[in-house]
Amino acid sequence: MDKTNIKSKYIFFPFLIVSIGAIIFYNAFRWFFDFKLGVLPINENLLDIWIPLVFSWIPVLIWLRKRVQILDMKGRMNRYYSFLSMMAMAVAIPIIVSQVYIEKASFKLISINNIGEVNNYDKEKYFTIRSFGIEKNATTSYATSKTSGKWNRRLNFNLYLANPFENTKNIWYGVTYKENLSNKLSNDKKNSVYKHFINKSLKDFDTYNFQNVAFFEKLFLSDDRNGFIEAIKRVNNNINIEKQVVLIPKTGNFDKRRGNTFVWIFISFGIGTLIIFLMIATLKIDKKELNDYLKTNNKQYVKP
Repeated sequence: MDKTNIKSKYIFFPFLIVSIGAIIFYNAFRWFFDFKLGVLPINENLLDIWIPLVFSWIPVLIWLRKRVQILDMKGRMNRYYSFLSMMAMAVAIPIIVSQVYIEKASFKLISINNIGEVNNYDKEKYFTIRSFGIEKNATTSYATSKTSGKWNRRLNFNLYLANPFENTKNIWYGVTYKENLSNKLSNDKKNSVYKHFINKSLKDFDTYNFQNVAFFEKLFLSDDRNGFIEAIKRVNNNINIEKQVVLIPKTGNFDKRRGNTFVWIFISFGIGTLIIFLMIATLKIDKKELNDYLKTNNKQYVKP
C-alpha cells in the first residue's frame, strides 16, 4: 500500500465520515430537541456558536486523535495539537453555518387575526398579524455594552426598546439598535461614541413606523431576548419572565429569509475539507507510529 493510500484510508476518509456524521448528528439533535420539542432551555447564542465549537472536539478526539499520530510532525506536540484544532474547526464551522439555515427552515409562517393569538403558539417563531396597535407612549429601554472577538477587540453597543401591544399584558414590540467599534480606542472616545449612538437611536425611534412589517419573529432564549427582558423589568420588576413574548418586526420576504445559507453549509465544509486534505498530503508518514497504530488495531503490519 503506497503512502497516499495509507493517508487516505487511515486519516482522510475517516475524517470525512466523522465530520459528516458530526454535522448531521448535531443538526438532528438541535432540530428534534430544540425546534420540535422545545425542551432545550439553553441560550441560542450558545447553541449556535459556542456549543458547536466545543462539540466538534469530541468526535475528533475519540475517532481521529490516534490516527493523526501516523503523520510525521517535527516539533511534534505543537503541530499535533494544531492539526487536531484544524480538524475540529473544519467540523465546527459547517455546524455553525447550518444553524442559521436549520433555524429558519424549521418554522412556518403563522397567520393570526389579532395579537392575543400569539399566546396560543408557544413553540412557533414567525407570525403575520392582520391588525395590531402599539402603546407608543409606553416605551421602555435598556442598553448594553459588551466586548467580542479575539482578545476582546470589538466593543458592541446595543439599545433595546420595547413597547407593549395594545390590549395585551405580556406581548411586546421590540426594536434594536446596534453599534460596534474598536475596543482599542480611548475611554473618552468610547464614551463619546456611546452618547452619540444613544441620542441618534432615540431620535430615529421618535419617527419609527411600527406598521412597516412583513412578518414578526418571536425571540427565544438569546442575548437579544435578555436585553428586552431587562427593558421590560424596568416597568414591572415582578413580571413572569417566561411568559413575556417579544416580537421583532421583519420587512423582508419570508420565503427568502434563508438566503444562501444552505449553499454556504457545503462551501464551508468543502473549504475545511480541502485544507485538511492539503495538510495531510504535505506531511510524511511516521512508520513507527503507523506500525504501532496497526498493531494496536490488529491490522496488517507494515515494515519500516
